[in-house]
Amino acid sequence: MKKQTRNLIIAGGALVLAVVAYFSLSAYNAQQEEEQAVKDAESIIFVMDQATVDVTAFSYTVAGETLSFTRDGDSWVYDADPTLDIDEDVITNMLSTMHPLMATQKLAPDEAVDYGFNQPTTVIKCTTAAGTASLTVGMMNSITGDYYLHTGSLDEIYMVSYDFPDAFSQTVDALTVTTSATPTAAE
Repeated sequence: MKKQTRNLIIAGGALVLAVVAYFSLSAYNAQQEEEQAVKDAESIIFVMDQATVDVTAFSYTVAGETLSFTRDGDSWVYDADPTLDIDEDVITNMLSTMHPLMATQKLAPDEAVDYGFNQPTTVIKCTTAAGTASLTVGMMNSITGDYYLHTGSLDEIYMVSYDFPDAFSQTVDALTVTTSATPTAAE
């Protein structure tokens, strides 16, 4: 009987220690996750945070041609040919890449490095009630696949993911709503 009581007390003590260890480890892991989240948030590099609904006009270059668009109510108008039916979803997707536009890295300018800004991949201008912002995309970094970008001042050069300049590579044809002819009963 004494031996059973002693074994029961030892087992109960071990259970209490296991529960305390479990909660201690859980609290420690939660603290580590919180610290990592703070570090991750501090390491985010914002280049621009332009909400799609705030943009009143924008332009960009593709294949050496500048395409410019102006908001008319809830619709977008292609400035060179206002009669075109522009696909609003494609425009919204393009502009959403700037909300927010985050850099993968911020670089100190180096005169020895060719960033490709003398022959930019694209130049994007975005107008809101606050003014116009200009984003110049240089060449792609062959190692990372990211693109060099500056916002008007060569004092701050960023690297942005390839999907940002790719979003602004749409031609007018890709931005136009195409309607397929539906056959009539006579056909």
